[in-house]
Amino acid sequence: MGQIINAETRAVDNDDVRQFFMDRGLTGQGLVAYRSVADATSSRPADRLARDLFGIDGVRAVFLYGNVLSVTKADTARWDDIVPRIESLVRNLFISYDVNRV
Repeated sequence: MGQIINAETRAVDNDDVRQFFMDRGLTGQGLVAYRSVADATSSRPADRLARDLFGIDGVRAVFLYGNVLSVTKADTARWDDIVPRIESLVRNLFISYDVNRV
C-alpha cells in the first residue's frame, strides 16, 4: 500500500485553470500535456492520474510538471464540483496504484 499525496489547491489568473501543488513529483523535470484521455497511454503514474482526471465530467485538459498539476475545466463546469474529486484522485493515487493497470 502506498502513501497519500498531499496537495495544495491554488487559483490562477485564468478562472478555467486550477493548480495543485503536490508534496511529490510525478514527472521529474519534464512537462507532460494531456489534451484528452487518448494522450495518457502508459502505465506511469502521471498517465494514470490523467486518465482518472478525464473521467471527471468537465475536465478539459491536464498538465503535469514535476509536482505541479494544472487542470483546465470546460466553460460550463464548476470548480466547486470538480476540485474535491481532483483532490481525492491525487491524494489516493499511490494508495491503490497498480503498475499493471493501463
